[in-house]
Amino acid sequence: MSYRDESGDSFWNEMGGQRPVPVPNGGRLLAQHWRCPSCLKIIYAWDKTVPCDAHRVVAEWQAYYQSGQFITDTAAAREQAAHGRPRRDEGKLREMAARQVREAREAREDDFPGGLPLPPEYPGNARSGA
Repeated sequence: MSYRDESGDSFWNEMGGQRPVPVPNGGRLLAQHWRCPSCLKIIYAWDKTVPCDAHRVVAEWQAYYQSGQFITDTAAAREQAAHGRPRRDEGKLREMAARQVREAREAREDDFPGGLPLPPEYPGNARSGA
């Protein structure tokens, strides 16, 4: 039996003209997909612990991702992220940092009047004898 006949067509003509539909990965699931044992739907692997009514079904998510609604929702989410939160007030942050430094210095002054003690080998220390 040859794989080509006289007409140049492949041996699939002998099989009724039905060619097999190519399946990526030989029908195996991708690494990020997982079949839920409860509902038997193909879900994302990171949704394994989520209840069946809450996990994202891959086919539904891919259909949503290909739709115009996804583009609209994404644009709205980006707009909200850009303008939805108030900007930080740098002046207030600087005041808060200065207050924290002042409080730390005051606490240190209470513990060590006149400043922190220097090690004896430090030049200029009255206890070093230099």
